[in-house]
Amino acid sequence: MLNPDRSTDAHWKRWAALAAVITWVFGVACGCIYGIRYETTAAETEASAAHWPDTGLCVLSTRHPTLVMFVHPRCPCSRASLNELAWLVQNCQGRVDMQIVFFQPSSSPADWAKTESWDLASSIPGAALRIDLDGIEQQRFGARASGEVFVYGTGGGLLFHGGITAARGHTGDSVGRSAVAAILNGRAPAAETSRVFGCDLNSFRAMSPGGEDAQEGTVGP
Repeated sequence: MLNPDRSTDAHWKRWAALAAVITWVFGVACGCIYGIRYETTAAETEASAAHWPDTGLCVLSTRHPTLVMFVHPRCPCSRASLNELAWLVQNCQGRVDMQIVFFQPSSSPADWAKTESWDLASSIPGAALRIDLDGIEQQRFGARASGEVFVYGTGGGLLFHGGITAARGHTGDSVGRSAVAAILNGRAPAAETSRVFGCDLNSFRAMSPGGEDAQEGTVGP
């Protein structure tokens, strides 16, 4: 004869197992939704300088369009933006003056900006790297997010402002990359602006989607 106590225990064990599975599925779903929202949420930007600003750090080219990208050296998603710059150089070589500006707090160690992103930028042919102490240069251009790009014509007029990735940390075709490629190849771009996916340039620290430091002493959006 079946012991009623054992039957009850088995019943509750089945319900406990089912509850555990439901909780796990819910947790995974929430994590996926958060990850997707993080990757596809653009950074806040502001009106950019419509004409090349007075600057002592970057230089306007009189021969080719000048592309300036601002980067937080400890923003993990900016490596995708730098990879897109490398793609642009490969496909538009000799038709752009490229300058990559790295934010660095004046109170930080001298090598604070010399991260993996710096090394990646250094490998891009023809790119000039700059250190922007306390973000003075980014303020002149009106840059707020890591990976934010500005393209100016030889006369100093703004041709494009925005990001060149389709989402945080993702490489591949995007509105911004296509627009910049068109400009550098002498064509009219389909868009003159695009969303920027990157960390706050003024953050001393950068955080990964999981909420932990991406690197020691670094940053999140």
